Amino acid sequence: MKLVDILARELKDWPSGVENIMQTFAGMTFYQDVEGQIVPLSRFSLAEDWRSEKGVTREQWLDAVSVRNEALPTVGTVCGFCRFPNVPECEWQKVVIVAHWTEGLENPLAIFMSTSFSPQADQAVAKCFQPLLTVEQIAADEREAIIQQLEIDTDWILDRNSCEAVIAAGYRKQVQP
Repeated sequence: MKLVDILARELKDWPSGVENIMQTFAGMTFYQDVEGQIVPLSRFSLAEDWRSEKGVTREQWLDAVSVRNEALPTVGTVCGFCRFPNVPECEWQKVVIVAHWTEGLENPLAIFMSTSFSPQADQAVAKCFQPLLTVEQIAADEREAIIQQLEIDTDWILDRNSCEAVIAAGYRKQVQP
């Protein structure tokens, strides 16, 4: 893991007036003050790029922190959850995010409670969550599917604008029982 990622995980606040933070071979992080004196911060796991003479700047640290924080839904968010999102058969369930847990973890976790089954708390990484669609988004998706199906059913004789006009006029595909 790179030093910037370790600092984004472990460092709560950037020290004021510090341009960059570096690390020794023993894992001790430090910076140089205005007079050139080395000021130790804390010992963290050894970074793969600990030999870097440039270290990590405040801007790099802020970028890494924002990436870590953006990955998880915010506390209080109602969203979709699936333990194995890459599996097509995975069923998404509605959950509410109740807390974040980042201390000492490489991948931050969201603590959530299920709203659709018996209430229980669990935890997961960011890729297991997705935003819930609004009623308007669901309607727009359904309308788009109808337009595409109408284009196919008419062998592309009707263009998109014509399909939209037909649907706006009240067309609905007849389905036999």
